[in-house]
Amino acid sequence: MSFNVEYFQNRDGTYPVEDFILSQEYKMQAKIFRMIELLELNGNAKRIC
Repeated sequence: MSFNVEYFQNRDGTYPVEDFILSQEYKMQAKIFRMIELLELNGNAKRIC
């Protein structure tokens, strides 16, 4: 079973979480996006690593 991770959207149409991620250094962005990918694949399972 896979899950869909959705970013929070403000009323003005902006995505503050996405903006935060993109403001990080490239290496940190990769780590964050990998963790989001694991959440999509495994959901709330205890072991996602």
